Amino acid sequence: MELELWKKESIAFFLSIIYLSLIFSFNQNYVFSFDLLLTSFLFSLLALGSKILIQRHICSRLNLKGVLKLWYPGIILGAFLAVFGIKLSLPSILDIKPFKFGRWGFKTSHMTHKEGALISLAGLLPLFLLLLIFKYIIKNHFLFSLSSWIFFSNLLPLPKSDGSNILMWRFSAWVFILLAGVLTLIF
Repeated sequence: MELELWKKESIAFFLSIIYLSLIFSFNQNYVFSFDLLLTSFLFSLLALGSKILIQRHICSRLNLKGVLKLWYPGIILGAFLAVFGIKLSLPSILDIKPFKFGRWGFKTSHMTHKEGALISLAGLLPLFLLLLIFKYIIKNHFLFSLSSWIFFSNLLPLPKSDGSNILMWRFSAWVFILLAGVLTLIF
């Protein structure tokens, strides 16, 4: 059972990486670039991989089970908006199951809004750090734009996204993170 779940998660992870790579491999004139494809593939691997690893770690610390799944509304909406130059990047979500695995199988537990927000905040942290690194330290405009698209897409209050988990917990926390991202874009 665990091996089958691992296979499904691996497929979802790599399809998400390929999806993000394809969306980001078109320049402003809608021309495909193989160089952008390779760069966006490596960046998506770094960004999504670090986000998922940190979120899975926080889930395990809270005795929760996080399962990576493809999110088809995000894929369809992202493909539609990509035609207009908006690169929504929500191909997958971490579906959090509030189960504790004990000696006699698994028991249901309750996940609070605070725990969901903590997991989401942990996932946004590496994305925000990448945003800062590519803006102020490395100063690469293409990688900065990739990190900003991924960061702000995850901050949108769409169902099952990190933004909605934070918004359900505290509106002020969501606004603070949004303002921090916008200030990074401006300055």
